[in-house]
Amino acid sequence: MSKRSRRRRVQHGVRLVQLPTGEWEFRHPRCVRERTEDIEEVYLMLEHGDDELAEETLRWLLDGCSEFIEAHMLLGHVAENEHRLDLARAHYGYAFEIGKRAIPRGFKGNIPSDRPANRPWYRAAAGLLRCLTEQGELKKAEEVLQLIAQTDPQVNLADL
Repeated sequence: MSKRSRRRRVQHGVRLVQLPTGEWEFRHPRCVRERTEDIEEVYLMLEHGDDELAEETLRWLLDGCSEFIEAHMLLGHVAENEHRLDLARAHYGYAFEIGKRAIPRGFKGNIPSDRPANRPWYRAAAGLLRCLTEQGELKKAEEVLQLIAQTDPQVNLADL
């Protein structure tokens, strides 16, 4: 991969931007922003108990936008509700990793969990923690908790 194509890939991925308040938020790629109405429809499907259609729609959304944190998080949610713990862990974990890659080493800022752009990442972290705990992966769960505590000390994962 050339340096130019690597740069292009990074520019189109999830990144962290500082707000005028000094806080930080995830800036999602254009493909995510273009799918706002679709993800709203998925929430309606889930609300009406149509998990199968929601899962199919989420997979379709990810086919055109693999760094869609919220879509991975919701697939994790669907899988967890169906007691498919390995699949839930995979989707929650992938969503968590997408956001984690955007956070620079040694980061010392606040990424508030109550901001709409950040909330899916924290929800994915909460789901990942549930899966890791249930699977007895306590060391990995502790690593997730440490990063979450570093990025938003005020977050209450139980509320997500």
